[in-house]
Amino acid sequence: MISPNVDHLDLAQRPIVNSLLLLSLFFSFTVFASTDTTNTTSTHEIQSIKIIPSSKLDFRSHEYYSSLLKLALDKTANEYGEAKLVETEGKMMQDRAFNGLSSRSTIDVFWSVTSASREAQSIPIRVPLLEGIMGYRVSLIRKLDTHKFANTNELRKLIAGQGHDWPDLEILSANGYLVWGASDYDSLIDLLRKKRIDYFPRAINEVVTEYNYHQDPTLAIESQYLLHYPSFMFFFVSQNSPELAERIERGLQLAKADGSFNDLFEQYIDLAILNATLDLSNRTILTLQNPFHSIKTRQLSECFRYEGPIAALIDERAPLSEAACAYLK
Repeated sequence: MISPNVDHLDLAQRPIVNSLLLLSLFFSFTVFASTDTTNTTSTHEIQSIKIIPSSKLDFRSHEYYSSLLKLALDKTANEYGEAKLVETEGKMMQDRAFNGLSSRSTIDVFWSVTSASREAQSIPIRVPLLEGIMGYRVSLIRKLDTHKFANTNELRKLIAGQGHDWPDLEILSANGYLVWGASDYDSLIDLLRKKRIDYFPRAINEVVTEYNYHQDPTLAIESQYLLHYPSFMFFFVSQNSPELAERIERGLQLAKADGSFNDLFEQYIDLAILNATLDLSNRTILTLQNPFHSIKTRQLSECFRYEGPIAALIDERAPLSEAACAYLK
């Protein structure tokens, strides 16, 4: 745009021309700014969240946890943007998964039983994914050895089997039980069949599914005892991903508030069937301590012991202070 020369104009005309010049400059700037917005506004890309791959021995657990994670991400899409889950390749033991999580070299989110050491190396999202039922354990045994479980004193002389990097191994050992650690699930079943271990404690939601899967007439579900210690499944993310942790926690809390968390839980776990199959209310409860929880997680332990979904089945309900179970409200 060419600016007019105002030097030859008289004093009466100059203010009018100056005003017109300012208006012209204003509109020119406005048009330029409006046409340039395409360069300053970017669309959010869909975030890829890497998780462990599924396998046939997940017994639908991978399907449940990944569905729950996707639910949390969907609940927060308006605030944080769209996200999708991407399964990595290769089998991972729990220790390797946490190492990969810390470096974010292989996965972004992992689900597992919590412990103080695991919470120290990552960010735990303290919303129990299985409502505390991981801490209620019933064992797979050899059918011919049923008589060995007649009394609790004999139980401590028998050998339990657990994964070598599972928190459960340390918990059982700390409570005076003999435990053999193995590298993976298949090895533990093999050890049980070969009489290297005497029993394989599993969470109540796992033991029924796994017994039905193996269809092995030499195996049985032990019928006398219910081992109980505080144990929770959490989502974990890298310490370098606090925003992702915040997003997942917010999404899970929203899902709890609108009932979609519970709806998904009940699609995968039917407590009524588990109770009928395992006769939980008539078992002898062997209460163990879990010295490997962080201080923050111990509060959940008390809440779920007395107000969690299993408490009503085994008649362990007791009053707690309002502050103690504020999380559950």
